[in-house]
Amino acid sequence: MPCFSTIRTKMTDGSRISKALSALGYKVNHESDTSVEGNKNGRRIMFSKNGPTFSVSGDTGDLAGISKQYAEIGVRDWAKRRGYSITETDGTKMTLINRRKG
Repeated sequence: MPCFSTIRTKMTDGSRISKALSALGYKVNHESDTSVEGNKNGRRIMFSKNGPTFSVSGDTGDLAGISKQYAEIGVRDWAKRRGYSITETDGTKMTLINRRKG
């Protein structure tokens, strides 16, 4: 029987934010572990870490897409570390398949 999960994203990893921005065509300036800035087509978005999560300022028009890409990178990393393979159905859903022997 299939099992479905929904992922709620809290941005806590500056490196992953940088990867998500790059994947979406942003020029990234990763200034420190607590600050990430992206520039694209004259738009600027900044992420600043205050406590465990990052807050965002600037042009947030692409924030939903950035959050989706951030979450996708995290799921792919998690699945790879645990031996899952991933199939994609429509660009928004991912199916993780456990083919480990044991």
